[in-house]
Amino acid sequence: MSRSKYDELTRECSRLAWAIYDIAWTAFDVLVVGPATDPRSPEVALRRRQIRGPGEPELAPLGGLESAAPQLVRRAAGTHNQPAFLRALRLTAGGHSSLRGSQASSPWAIGEQLVGVVTGARHVPAEAIVYLPWADFAAPSGVLVLQMNGVFIGADWSRDIRNGMLISFAAFIAALFTFGQMFGKHLLWPAFHISLLVRGVSLLSIMRRRVRAAFVE
Repeated sequence: MSRSKYDELTRECSRLAWAIYDIAWTAFDVLVVGPATDPRSPEVALRRRQIRGPGEPELAPLGGLESAAPQLVRRAAGTHNQPAFLRALRLTAGGHSSLRGSQASSPWAIGEQLVGVVTGARHVPAEAIVYLPWADFAAPSGVLVLQMNGVFIGADWSRDIRNGMLISFAAFIAALFTFGQMFGKHLLWPAFHISLLVRGVSLLSIMRRRVRAAFVE
């Protein structure tokens, strides 16, 4: 594959991923959360900047759980209300699990059709479908880390977010060297899933200690 075709393929796959992600969150915002979250709020703007990489196009308002989790947790942590904090955890855990489950199942059913609708390049669908199963598993492997991001942002535990990112990055690099010969061109995907899982579990373990310190009887 020539360099120009590779660059075009990368851009088209990036647009495809962002389009699917945006559609899923917008649907959840409209069907579940509704007007409870202001899409112009600072929390939504912050999450949009964090989710969108450098140079990525601006997305439609995400809303939904991505902004509801920090708001619920911030309210509970600010008043030192542990029952409210635990309710926020249960609510966001259920919402994230349901949404991620639908995100994981949809590409299996209509993934090929979605790729064909989003991109007009003829050579992109054939390449994208090869890696589509890996993309499907990003939903369940990332459900915990997305919830923990909202919790830690709402509670202003930014140092722990940094530490979790460093731990997951170390796991990502270790996976690259460990599975290099096994997965070949697919290597980045298992490393990506491992980093998501490690970051989610590490933040969950940190959160337990933080909760004990923040909500002292």
